[in-house]
Amino acid sequence: MKIHALATWVLAGSLLQCTQAPEKEPPGTLPTTQGTFAPYLPSIIKADIDPYRPVKGKSRAEIKDLLKDMFEADQRWRDSLHTRHQPERNAFYQNKMVATDAANRILLDRIIEEFGWPTLSAFGEEGVEAAWYILWHHRDDRTYLTKYLDQLQQAAAQKEIPYNHYLTVKEWVEWKAPQ
Repeated sequence: MKIHALATWVLAGSLLQCTQAPEKEPPGTLPTTQGTFAPYLPSIIKADIDPYRPVKGKSRAEIKDLLKDMFEADQRWRDSLHTRHQPERNAFYQNKMVATDAANRILLDRIIEEFGWPTLSAFGEEGVEAAWYILWHHRDDRTYLTKYLDQLQQAAAQKEIPYNHYLTVKEWVEWKAPQ
């Protein structure tokens, strides 16, 4: 089933690349200047997690498990990069890391759209940590961080996430602001 979904996604990406940009991007796609997700296609195919795993209609327990899977995928290649000390494999680890980051970003966006920012009461500490790490691994994209800053602030004020998650993102967004 996963292979069928991925093949459908790849075919859709190829078709979008060959046609004019759609008026509205498909849900969960990364924004691009061309209006399609085609530039991210090669990267996401290498990911260790399917960015189009179902989210809508899933229970909180199922999303909690998904967030756990996302975190495990997120850390897998980072751990390899930092502990295996195999310079000849670093490019491979880096490519897998970038691909998984892109796939996790799509999934996180879809989770937040459906459930809001992951909180302690809804998804537990592991779910909150997974969401923060996935967001943080896109810290070079100030616009992306800013997109969720209000939700982070609200969750921190309600003690639903560690305050330092909000503060770290807020300070980074301010530091990256145009001078």
